[in-house]
Amino acid sequence: MYQQVYVAKQDIDYQRIVWRENSSQPMRDYRLLRVTHGLASASHLAVKSLQQAALDATNTSKRVVEVVKSDIYMDDLLTGADTHRELILGSHIISDFEFHLFTDASEVAYAAALYCRTQIPDGKVKFVLVVAKTKVTPLKTTSLPRLELCAAHLGAQLVRQVKSSLNLSIGKLYAWTDSMVALAWLQSNPSRWAVFVANRVADVQEVLPASHWRHVASEHNPADCASRGITPSQLLLHPLWWNGPPWLREGNSRWLISAQKHTTELELKSKNTVAYLTQTADEWDLFTKYHSFNKLKRITAYLLRFANNSRSTASQSGAGALITGCLTCAEIRSAEVALVKLNKPVPMRGSLARLQPFLDSKGILRVGGRIKNAVLSDEVKHPIILPKNSPFAKVIAAEIHITTLHAGPKLMQAVLQRRFWVAGI
Repeated sequence: MYQQVYVAKQDIDYQRIVWRENSSQPMRDYRLLRVTHGLASASHLAVKSLQQAALDATNTSKRVVEVVKSDIYMDDLLTGADTHRELILGSHIISDFEFHLFTDASEVAYAAALYCRTQIPDGKVKFVLVVAKTKVTPLKTTSLPRLELCAAHLGAQLVRQVKSSLNLSIGKLYAWTDSMVALAWLQSNPSRWAVFVANRVADVQEVLPASHWRHVASEHNPADCASRGITPSQLLLHPLWWNGPPWLREGNSRWLISAQKHTTELELKSKNTVAYLTQTADEWDLFTKYHSFNKLKRITAYLLRFANNSRSTASQSGAGALITGCLTCAEIRSAEVALVKLNKPVPMRGSLARLQPFLDSKGILRVGGRIKNAVLSDEVKHPIILPKNSPFAKVIAAEIHITTLHAGPKLMQAVLQRRFWVAGI
């Protein structure tokens, strides 16, 4: 597939190969003219070329163009059409199809299964499984009603996926659960419930509004097979799993729907008034307030200038001692020293002791060792040592990540260690 796509002429020089059969022959240059198998970009280039060919084919039917654009994955094509009548997808609603979503949960797993119900021309009703998904319950103990809600949330995600994959708008959609509590949650406004329930109910109701939800008995719920588990031999010919409950293949009047209003007090939002107390943090939050090292240094420099000017005003009557105007390089360097000194001290563990650390003339801890004999600047020879989890180190690392255009960890570490040594990385 990749060998069918030519590379633009201006780019083929990047696919140059220098080769000779043996050392007695002169070197020869070869250039690969087509997309090379094995490159990370090869699959993207091949698929985009195919889609572009569809867009450029002005004399081709729109249906063919849509198939090429949406129904091909790599070199595989999956598409189809109705054998009885033309089936138009896109923004049209498939009105003679009904979709039924079943959800269920147990202590070991929760599941959702989506079925399609349709009446064929001879009057028979077909009810077939479209897609299903299961998840293992979390290791952290969770109540069964919450797991039932998680199953409904999984079902809503499944419906979203099917809509997107088939590019259709579903006309009739019914959702079924055998949990009375989960049903009461889903049939009410999310604002009534505590955070865990409210967030999931709100997300589910975007796809499946409250009016779509109904109760089904556990023995008639196909998702029960997936949540509780059945053996492979049972699955092979399991009528409930493959064909759904038999009464859904009959008319709506025969459906087993209860008219009972479902209510629950479980997970109701607390109405108690909560008072919040604030207190001054023990540490200055300057490091966590800003995410730019350069900005942090300049702000600190202006703060130091203000402090110096205030002291000068208090001790002298003349106004000439005040510093104004743009920041100087010396002020920014002083600000950096002040920021380093604000950090917590680095614990002197065995790994740090091997660096032979020492305090410089400004009281800053730096890396020592035999590198002092290298022909380099003192700043490069003796990087400043910072604690691993200090906010200051994180600010510097974040800025390097941006200035190196989101480089990998090796390059970032190399740039960082030109001036700083973060203990423990």
